Amino acid sequence: MLGPVQAVLPLESAIDLPSSHQDAHPPQSAISEEALSIVHFKIPRFRGSKITHFRTAGVRLPSNHIAYAVMRGPEVPSAYYPFDYVSGAIYQLLTQAIITSTTMAFPARNQSLSAVNSNWQTRLPWVWDVIYACILSVVLSCLQHVFSLAHPQQVRLPSNEEIDTLELQDALELMKHLEADSPHIVEGSTQKVDLYIAQGRLARRCFEVSEDSSHLGTAITFFSRALPFSCTREALVCHNLATTYLLRIDKGTMDEEEFDLGIALLRRSVALTPSNDPSRLPRLAILGASLSTRFKHSRDVEDLNDAITALPGLSASATSQPPAADAPEGEEPRLRPKWSLAARQGHAAMISGIRSLSATHDQLIIGWTGDIESPVSSSSGEKLTIPSNALSEEDKAALEHEIAHYEPDDDDSSLPSGIAERASAKSRTSYVPVWLEDGVAHGHYEGYCKNTLWPLFHYLLWQDVAPNSNSASFSADAHWPPYEAANAAFARRVAEIYQPGDLVWVHDYHLLLVPRMIRGLVGEGADADGQALPQAHPDGSAQVPGQGQGICIGLFVHTPWPSSEVFRCLPRRKEILDGMLGANLVCFQTYSYARHFVSSCVRVCGYEVAPTGKSGKGGDTGENMGIDVQGHVTADLLRPGIQPNLAALLKLYTGKKIIIGRDKLDVVKGVLQKLRAFAKLLRDYPEWRGKVVLIQVTSPALSDSPRLERQVSELVSNINGEFGGLDFVPVHHYHQTIKKDEFYALLSAADLGVITPLRDGMNTTSMEFVIAQDKTKHSPLVLSEFMGISSNMIEALQINPWNLGVWKSQDVAAAIDRGLRMSDEEKLTRHKALYQVATTHTSHTWAAMLVKMLLNAMDSQNMARQTPVLPLERMVERYAVAKKRLFLCDYDGTLAPIVKTPSMAVPSPETLEALETLSTNPRNLVYIISGRDGAFLEAHLGHLSHLGMSAEHGGFIREPGTRTWMNFTETLDMSWMDEVLEVFRYYTERTTGSHIEVKKSSITWHYRSSDPEWGQFQCRQCQDLLENNVAHKRPIEVLVGKKNLEVRPIAVNKGEIVKRILYEHPDAEFVFCAGDDKTDEDMFRSLCFQSTGADGTLSMDPPLSMTQLKDTPAPAPKTLALRADDIFTTAVGHATKRTLAKWHVTSPAEVIGGLLTLAGEERHERELELEHGEGEAKL
Repeated sequence: MLGPVQAVLPLESAIDLPSSHQDAHPPQSAISEEALSIVHFKIPRFRGSKITHFRTAGVRLPSNHIAYAVMRGPEVPSAYYPFDYVSGAIYQLLTQAIITSTTMAFPARNQSLSAVNSNWQTRLPWVWDVIYACILSVVLSCLQHVFSLAHPQQVRLPSNEEIDTLELQDALELMKHLEADSPHIVEGSTQKVDLYIAQGRLARRCFEVSEDSSHLGTAITFFSRALPFSCTREALVCHNLATTYLLRIDKGTMDEEEFDLGIALLRRSVALTPSNDPSRLPRLAILGASLSTRFKHSRDVEDLNDAITALPGLSASATSQPPAADAPEGEEPRLRPKWSLAARQGHAAMISGIRSLSATHDQLIIGWTGDIESPVSSSSGEKLTIPSNALSEEDKAALEHEIAHYEPDDDDSSLPSGIAERASAKSRTSYVPVWLEDGVAHGHYEGYCKNTLWPLFHYLLWQDVAPNSNSASFSADAHWPPYEAANAAFARRVAEIYQPGDLVWVHDYHLLLVPRMIRGLVGEGADADGQALPQAHPDGSAQVPGQGQGICIGLFVHTPWPSSEVFRCLPRRKEILDGMLGANLVCFQTYSYARHFVSSCVRVCGYEVAPTGKSGKGGDTGENMGIDVQGHVTADLLRPGIQPNLAALLKLYTGKKIIIGRDKLDVVKGVLQKLRAFAKLLRDYPEWRGKVVLIQVTSPALSDSPRLERQVSELVSNINGEFGGLDFVPVHHYHQTIKKDEFYALLSAADLGVITPLRDGMNTTSMEFVIAQDKTKHSPLVLSEFMGISSNMIEALQINPWNLGVWKSQDVAAAIDRGLRMSDEEKLTRHKALYQVATTHTSHTWAAMLVKMLLNAMDSQNMARQTPVLPLERMVERYAVAKKRLFLCDYDGTLAPIVKTPSMAVPSPETLEALETLSTNPRNLVYIISGRDGAFLEAHLGHLSHLGMSAEHGGFIREPGTRTWMNFTETLDMSWMDEVLEVFRYYTERTTGSHIEVKKSSITWHYRSSDPEWGQFQCRQCQDLLENNVAHKRPIEVLVGKKNLEVRPIAVNKGEIVKRILYEHPDAEFVFCAGDDKTDEDMFRSLCFQSTGADGTLSMDPPLSMTQLKDTPAPAPKTLALRADDIFTTAVGHATKRTLAKWHVTSPAEVIGGLLTLAGEERHERELELEHGEGEAKL
């Protein structure tokens, strides 16, 4: 029988009746004999789960029939369902019977009872219709069951893309469903092999998601079930999958049973491999040798290698014979592929610019090896790759040696022209490979780079371009681990070969985490909180926060940088920005991209913009990259194959204008917008029909986009169908990669170039078009205004590719029409200006300019004052010998990281442990000197009875061992607070997200939750108002903190409380003082002693607070037991931060780590004292 009914439709909507039959026949009481003419039934098939409806041709059916639509799985051959036609007729018989009975049971509104009785008598034969239908249904069920034995039921199998997005539970459920369908499929059939392969892939997916080794054996079992049927095409595919899978799991944990199963599968693969297709054999040899090294019973694989070498067809070809690797004495040599190196295509402008520096600089170019292809190909020409984890260390060493000494072709025009200079430049360039596992490489490049970052940087979100964006497992973080791992691999490689004085130049969005990682491995960690960010200036003089000293790192981002509102959608936004800020110099294509970057740092990370634009040793700027005009482009235009192609094009399109477009088939390249604009040109300007052609070349994108390809093809067909004819085709679309001769011939023959990306960084086609037109037509160029190069090429006809509106004078079609009608004089004028841009902004000048900027950044770094890193070992030594120690620490930003909500800044368990351990030692005095009020400090630190605390920047103090607070502001005039409070309220009402914190001795205005730029602007305005109208007549000072503005008495600050503590404890021999804010500079200033005694002793004058609290004559200065080397003032922040501290650390975590180190020394001392006491007791 047919499957379940999916939908019930009215007859007119489901059955296409001829118009002559729709009204010509009144409703009938029974099915006519013509309704049984099932020969005319047609069942259209649709791909996917779509409704299949019945249609009739010339069959009379009553108008009150109901047609049933049947849901059918995708790609089911119609030959498997020959009984559908009979089933349709039976369903119509049953339908007529139901309708007839319904009509008699429910008469019409104005139908009499006698008419109803006559209906029962007249329509009694409907009972026989039901009986006949039931009998036919039983017979049909029997026949269809017999037929299904010969033609098994088709089971829909999941695609590879669907499997790769499944979660563990979904994959297990799908495996159960396929296992349930397996008995209904004939063993050995094509579909059975496909089922085994799908089950193996599902098991592999389960292992990838769960890392449960139990799924390994399941996957290998399913693959081995499919291998015996090697006579089919599917079996060869299964063979390739099985060997590839074994190679991938070679690094996994395999027990002996799984190893034996893998060896058995490997043997069967070798035995079933056709002798005329040895392409997969080297991969089997690598696997066999690799497995043999992991287990002692390598004898199980020895005969396998012999079988591989003995297979016919392999030894006959010299190129396919893998060379033998050196092996230890007494062991057979292991087979390995034969290596050959080839330059990768693409990014010619960037590579030319970088290699142009080889004439003056030694270069180490570090890059991923790319896919390693097998030395032989299959009979179908398919290239097979070798996983990197299948290579031994000696294989990698041999490859690294060959790569390091790789030399480009002699015709490489990016090198100097002289023979000696070219040889010297070649010797200055060396290549260093980075080895990435297949999963990491795929997840990094095809995953996070192309599916997450690339769309985001072009104002698209990842789900907008994902093939299966509705999948629950799809997210922006799906490929974050491989991206992070790949960046870490590059950073480690740089750290291995780095030498002091090297310049490190990182390129593009693939390696945004590398600068910070390199600095962590070679130099020092980057700033965690970020005091300031660049004020981007066109001259590139802006400075980014300084990071660790020593290494100089530059980062150039070749793609557009989106606005902060788009970038903040990225879940890993903070990690990306922190990674980039590890560079001394961050460069973009345009100034607007640099501004977007600064805005992202301010709004996402909460960094502040320095008013002067200078806050460190790096910078961010915009610098356009050009092409190698004098080298590659000029040489390519002299190729002998261009002129014949050019002549053929001009002859082919005689009398017609030629419009050229060359783009990748990518959503952001604007190919659809260009085609729609061309269609509008032919529609709005009919005089161009038959006189202009568009030749559009779309090279395949890195990731397939079937939807976009289909849309482009359909649009091209529609344009050609609407405006073309037998003798004219308006659009010629070539979806392929064309040769250089053909490409430059097209550029030279064009009457107009049209480049319409929706977002783009550096588009070299525009410049290549200008150079190619210099010797031909001087044709104009239509350019999108959303390109990085558009700001320089102002003489091009710049357009908005989205503008396809009704106003003819403003849209893209109008710009194309203007370019086609442009006079020769205007063409020449515009061309000269564009040619000047193309020949002056070359890739060589771009590279030289960036190196100069990076060297300037390095010079400014060396000239700037660098605060050295806190010497932890020396501090531990001085701490151990001191009889009395003093600790003075700020809280926010020093012992606890800065958070958006101040109340959430609670001390960590490690912080409490370090403070308790240090404060309980009678030789130590530990004080927390904070701007917080006493209530907060009591709530979070009050349980530490031996800990001293000072609140509100020294306005209050609680000595160790006491519970009472002393107020230093009791005798001060605090009448200014009402006036300041009124000013703060005024700005709070006008700054959303800001709030006021009123303390006993100070008032603070916080704007951390406000818009960063608006809050900072309001802070400056409020500061000016207070300083000019309030502070000059009151004994107060205005302090700018981190996202806050504070007003306090001028006599109360952290420096005074430090003086008071040190004055009362002159016998302290060790001082550790740490802080991160401007208010902490008062502490550092109080510990900077200008004069010392003859023996190196220090003296201190009494603090102001001593005379205020005690009604006694002014105390005399005291001599301190301290020496200058015993004072460790430490600023939390980057090395170039302006501070009075002698040392620096980069984050609160390092402060806590140092305290924990001293606490460890404290515990060690106590253990020694305890042992010493026990020893004396025994004596």
